[in-house]
Amino acid sequence: PTTGVVTGTVTAADADTDTLTFSAPASTAKGAITINSNTGAFTYTPTIAARNAAAVAGAPAADLSDSFTITVTDGYGGSTSAAVTVAISPANTSPTTTAAAGFPDPTTGVVTGTVTGTDPDGDTLTYSAPASTSKGAITINSNTGAFTYTPTNAARIAAGAASPSASDLSDSFTVTVSDGRGGTTTATISVAISPAANTSPTAVTFTGRSTAVGLGSNDTRAVYVDGTTVYVATLGGLAISTNGGNTFINRTTANSGLISNSVYGVYAVGSTVYAATAGGLSISTNGGTTFTTNRTTANGLGNNFVNCVYAVGSTVYAGTLGGLSISTDGGTTFTNRATANGLGNGSNTNVLGIYVDGSTIYAATNAGLAISTDGGTTFTKRTASNSGLGSDIVYGVHVDGSTIYAATGLGLSISTNGGTSFINRSLGGFIATDVRVSGSTIYAANWTRVAVSIDGGNTFTYRSFNQQVHRLYVAGSTVYAASGNGSGSGGLFISTSTSFTNRTTTNSGLGNNNVYGGVYVDGNKIYAATSGGLSISTNGGSTFTNRTTANGLGDNIVSGVFAAGNTVYAATNGGLSISTNSGTTFTNRTNANSGLGSNAVWSVWGVYAVGSSVYAATQGGGLSISTDGGTTFTTRTPVNSGLGNNNVYSVYAVGSTVYAGNAGGLSISSDGGTTFTNRTTANGLGNNNVYGVYAVGNTVYAATFGGLSISTDGGTSFTNRTTANGLGNNWVRGVYAVGSTVYAATDAGLSISTDGGISFVNYITTNGLGNNTVKGVYSDGIRTYAGTTAGLSISV
Repeated sequence: PTTGVVTGTVTAADADTDTLTFSAPASTAKGAITINSNTGAFTYTPTIAARNAAAVAGAPAADLSDSFTITVTDGYGGSTSAAVTVAISPANTSPTTTAAAGFPDPTTGVVTGTVTGTDPDGDTLTYSAPASTSKGAITINSNTGAFTYTPTNAARIAAGAASPSASDLSDSFTVTVSDGRGGTTTATISVAISPAANTSPTAVTFTGRSTAVGLGSNDTRAVYVDGTTVYVATLGGLAISTNGGNTFINRTTANSGLISNSVYGVYAVGSTVYAATAGGLSISTNGGTTFTTNRTTANGLGNNFVNCVYAVGSTVYAGTLGGLSISTDGGTTFTNRATANGLGNGSNTNVLGIYVDGSTIYAATNAGLAISTDGGTTFTKRTASNSGLGSDIVYGVHVDGSTIYAATGLGLSISTNGGTSFINRSLGGFIATDVRVSGSTIYAANWTRVAVSIDGGNTFTYRSFNQQVHRLYVAGSTVYAASGNGSGSGGLFISTSTSFTNRTTTNSGLGNNNVYGGVYVDGNKIYAATSGGLSISTNGGSTFTNRTTANGLGDNIVSGVFAAGNTVYAATNGGLSISTNSGTTFTNRTNANSGLGSNAVWSVWGVYAVGSSVYAATQGGGLSISTDGGTTFTTRTPVNSGLGNNNVYSVYAVGSTVYAGNAGGLSISSDGGTTFTNRTTANGLGNNNVYGVYAVGNTVYAATFGGLSISTDGGTSFTNRTTANGLGNNWVRGVYAVGSTVYAATDAGLSISTDGGISFVNYITTNGLGNNTVKGVYSDGIRTYAGTTAGLSISV
């Protein structure tokens, strides 16, 4: 058993009494053989590899033995042979390990390291570790032993306390190394926990809405937003606002036909509104004015108590106390999915949240997160025991790309592998009742708080309320929180961001502190047009690399920028500069080499592109349009197209509709820029100098020197907003909109509206702006970027 050596003897007799000779092969594939030629005594020594193979659990019979042939001769031509079979004794040497853990990242607390195994037998090793400890999450490369430890926010806060215990400052876990042949060894890894201060509430400010502005009850349970229309599910009806949440009209059983006034969920697709109530699902086809269709168990619902509702086209999903009910005919009839389909557990089929991504359906239930990949026919259930969910009670679910977020009874659980496994964030040990993701920001309803993370869920900041937050909705940079405690307290809370951090030449590498206003954002890439070049950041604005004429720009004075993938367009005082390598180098287009109307392309919205169509707003030369990606241009003027003026300040395009803000008004083309119709003060513009333009659907925003002019009929007529509506100044240099949030860059601050431009709140240097003269603004739906004369200000 120690060496595996087998000894034996082959005996033979010769009728002629001849002297016999014994021989055998020197080896087989599995071992070496020696034999005494006179006596037939042999020794078989198996190889290490053969013994290792025999040691594998469930090894086949062929690996457990070997055979060879011994030949006996009498020296006179007579011979015989004997087949010998020997057992192979299993043997395996366990691997040994060394381990090294690095220092925590001071910002994230993440620790990386490697466990290195050595196997005397040369076996291939695999590494494994638990998915988490009570203080952190662990991932490990099973092939290399490289691991990553991510501490929870709670663990970091405990380590950062005034007098932490020794156990608060570290964590440990065990890595197991296996050679696949029964040999294992373990390595205990100790990691330091990087302290973190208990973060103050996020800088986002919330303002409340109550029954005073028309809510049916202050106990609100859910919210849905479509542009400026806000739907709020309350325990006193469905409240609907068409002005961004300023005032509401409440729909009830008495005035609209709701089946119950206790409304727990709401969803809208165009003019079709679905209200999940305690008595069934109510459906309106006229924007919520009347609910003429009410669905109950008689129509196939699993239960008349409907917690939530979701719709995609004509397919309607209703989460009920009795399962997930699915309709494929717009809500006429339903088929219910419950325990038999893999949803829930026994009679516990309460569906609390729904998210649909193509044919994949996610149902948050009282018995785990149920996932269907066949349109809801069958479900696979993820629980605390089989996937690492924080709790089997799942209140809400949101999916962003390949990442799944589950709001559970014990925190927020995050999966990056389709729901196979989750990492749980405890959120201070409080329940999470809902989750929403917008860009890189995660929002979680966290009992009486809203938890916000901007680093993928590693750390959170909190905004506290006086009552439970039930559901969230995020539209652009605006967060809506439905709250209530069941006794009439609470309301709808709507956020506004009020704080900025300023980027300058000294703290981030901007080319010049005078940011002309042209700002564009694509993921982590930020482009800032300055009077000293085009500054580009690839890390969210922490640092910038500046591009100048040395990199091919037509001039260092850059006033506008646009990017599409790797193609970057810079509007300069010396031409339109185009890069096809993300801004590393530029080719400059001018009047001489491409037909630009003028080399002065220097307005905030001086360039825009849609596919191969490029639009350049020039000074004195009209609007130049290229259909070959910017190689050659054709110029539109008042003479050949009806443009309002040759001094074009801004341009924007949606499909074949082109908007050109100029010194003579706002010119609009519906044929790709061939001909224009000009809008002026006679059509409601605040001033005929239109410095910026933006459009979403039929809503057109024009930044003028006399206010912000807004059209809701595609630019036929305008209503003008001024300082009387809260603008910082009537000289508006730029405009941008995300949902019902409208941003106006003025000469006296950045003015923000959350009601579609009806009223504005103005932000100035006391809010962190670099200067009150704001030349341009952009929002990616998460952060707001304001180009000022003293730097690029980014909301926090």
